[in-house]
Amino acid sequence: MGDKFVVPSSLEIERVTDISIKAHSGQRPVIWFTGSHEYSLQIGQSVRRISVEGLDLVRATNAPGNVVGIGGRDVAFRRCLVCFADGFSPQKYDGIKILSDYIVIEDCEFFGAPNQCIDAVGHKEILIRNNKLHNSSMGVVVKGGCRDVLIENNLFYNLRYTGIGLGGFTGPMWHNHNNTEAEVENAIVRRNVIYYDKPYNIGGGIWLKGAKNCSVYNNTLYGAGIHIRTGGDPQMPSRFSTNNEILNNIIFRTGNDGILVVDNGNSDNLRMRNNMYWKTAGAGDFKIDGIWYNFQEYATHFHFDIDSIFSDPRFVNERARDFRLRPDSLGIRGGVRLNASAESRGSDSGVDIGAFESQ
Repeated sequence: MGDKFVVPSSLEIERVTDISIKAHSGQRPVIWFTGSHEYSLQIGQSVRRISVEGLDLVRATNAPGNVVGIGGRDVAFRRCLVCFADGFSPQKYDGIKILSDYIVIEDCEFFGAPNQCIDAVGHKEILIRNNKLHNSSMGVVVKGGCRDVLIENNLFYNLRYTGIGLGGFTGPMWHNHNNTEAEVENAIVRRNVIYYDKPYNIGGGIWLKGAKNCSVYNNTLYGAGIHIRTGGDPQMPSRFSTNNEILNNIIFRTGNDGILVVDNGNSDNLRMRNNMYWKTAGAGDFKIDGIWYNFQEYATHFHFDIDSIFSDPRFVNERARDFRLRPDSLGIRGGVRLNASAESRGSDSGVDIGAFESQ
C-alpha cells in the first residue's frame, strides 16, 4: 500500500523464484533506504523470475553505492522510480547495476545517479524500454561483454555526459561472461530522444567504445554527437569498434561535443546512411582520426557515410523540446528503409529520419 517505509540497512532477496513485488492498485509505496550498503535493494544470484512493479526506490545516504543490484536471472522492473534523494552527496554509483541475464527495465524513471542510471556489465538479453532518465551523470551504459541488448523509446535529458554508451572501459576480472571479445555485441539502439540543456564536452550523446555488430538508428540527439572509439581495459584500451551501422539519426549539435567523432581504427566496416546533421553554436564538426572537418570536407574524404545531409531538421518546437518534424523538414521520408533483420517503418515511399514517424 502507499506509504513511506524507511529501511536503515538494505533489503536482500535470495533463494526465491516466481514472485512479484507490486504496488497495490492506485498506490505508490516509497522505500526509503538510509543505510550505507553497496546495494540498497539486492537481488541475489540464486533468484529466478521475479518482477518489481510500481515502487519508489530512493537511496538517501552520502555513502557510495547502488540503489538496486541485480544478480539473479529473469528479473523485470516496471513502472518504478529509482533515484538518489536530494540533499545527499554520494560520489558513486548507479541506479540499477545489472550483473545477470534476461533483464527487463521498462516504463521506469531514474534521476540523481552519480554515475549511470542503468549500468550493465558482461551479460546478455537485456531490454531497456520506455524509460525516463535525467539529472544524472550518464544514462545507460552496457559494457564488459554484454550482448543481445535492446535500448528503445527512452527519453534522456539533463545529463552531464553520455546518454547511451555501447561499450566502455572494463577491467579483465569483469569482462567476457558471454564469450565475446567486444565490449558490447549485437546491441540495437532505436527511437530514443537525448537532449542537453548544457551541451559542452559531453563525450557523445551516444558512444560506441569497443562495440561490435551494433545498430544505432532513428534516434534524435540534440546538443551532442555520436562518438565511435576504442574500449576495453582502462589501463590499455585495445578493443576497437567494428561492423557497426548508424542510420536515420538526427544529430543536432549545439555545444562543443562534435557532431561525429571516429577515432583511428574504429571505422572498420562502419556503415552510415541517411543521417541528418546540423549545428548552431560551438566548435568542432566531424573529427575523424584526430582531424576536424566541416561537412563538405568530411563527405568528400570519407565514404563510409552515404546519403547523409547537413540540414536544419525543423523541429515542431525546439524550445519546448518537441522534436517531431515539421512537414517541410527534409527528414520526412528522408530515411533509408531497414533490412528485415532490423525493422521496417513507414510507407513504401520511405521512412522518416529521427525518433518520430510523421502521420
